[in-house]
Amino acid sequence: MWLFLELVRASECEIKIRSNYNQLPDGERNVADVILSDIDAVLDYSIDDLAKASKTSKATVVRFCHHIGYRGLKDLKVSIAKTQSHHKFEAPRNLNIERGDGIDVIKQKIMYGSIQALQDTMDLLNENDIRKAIDILHESRYIEILGVGGSATVARLALHNFRKLGKRVTLYTDPDRDFYMRSQYTKGDVIFAVSISGETESIIKAVSYAKSNGAYIISLTGVDKSTLKNLSDISLPAMSRSNVIPGDQSYVRLAQGSIVNLLFAGVCAKNDWLKE
Repeated sequence: MWLFLELVRASECEIKIRSNYNQLPDGERNVADVILSDIDAVLDYSIDDLAKASKTSKATVVRFCHHIGYRGLKDLKVSIAKTQSHHKFEAPRNLNIERGDGIDVIKQKIMYGSIQALQDTMDLLNENDIRKAIDILHESRYIEILGVGGSATVARLALHNFRKLGKRVTLYTDPDRDFYMRSQYTKGDVIFAVSISGETESIIKAVSYAKSNGAYIISLTGVDKSTLKNLSDISLPAMSRSNVIPGDQSYVRLAQGSIVNLLFAGVCAKNDWLKE
């Protein structure tokens, strides 16, 4: 028996905006901010309305649409309308924690924010990439896990799970310090790198070295285009539309932890460990 919880899911348009956000010029980023603040309201906007709301020009709105992959505002609005969902329950419209929120409101926002991040990430993940990652981990001789700062939390979960697979696993939470201590990699070695931004300098340095020496690269990242994604053989993205506080990435890390559990379960299933 399946239990379905349906939140308003991220539209294809929203995923495209968030994937390209850091590469947008300032004016186009203003357009993105207006759309992301209330994506449903955009359906009622004319190009003049959107230019005025974003304090830009109609030409900037058009360039923004082209930049994220649409012919124009009409095409963008069609994409939003196609992927709209209906509420099966009322969730708070704004999931960010604000000054003065009571415990009841905080409870709802945190729980719904977590569910939303998991739902968005589930919709975003490519099943072929997941299957390939599971196959590579299953066949791996050695797994080296990289994660610094906040990403070290997810990296430690990967260490805990992958060790249970009977693999030889190493965790580096300070690749900068440990970088030149490593031996040469061989075929069958896997680098499992965690970085939401995909631009952490020490991670990029370590991954580049490992890749040049024959290691296979699997990464957990955010939705932005990044150097780590470009270096990876497989990149598994996680997404969150909300933060507990500005700049916080707790929801994305929660989703990344679920990806680690997914990979662990997939390898277990291939090992027939789940048979009664």
